[in-house]
Amino acid sequence: MNNWPKLVEEYAPLIGNKYIDEENNEYIFIGLLHGDDDYYYVMWRKEKVRLLSCVGILEQMGFKAVN
Repeated sequence: MNNWPKLVEEYAPLIGNKYIDEENNEYIFIGLLHGDDDYYYVMWRKEKVRLLSCVGILEQMGFKAVN
């Protein structure tokens, strides 16, 4: 089953939202990446990019939304 369209529909509105990781670092969700082997959430902060597998949700990977 192809989850890509569902992921785009669900996560596109979150692009630009800020999140805090488990070490209190602030990241911005900048989009989704369709990789050769998997789909990824792309989190960015100054001089650092993190790719998180789309197998789970951002909160399961230690990120909390900043309100």
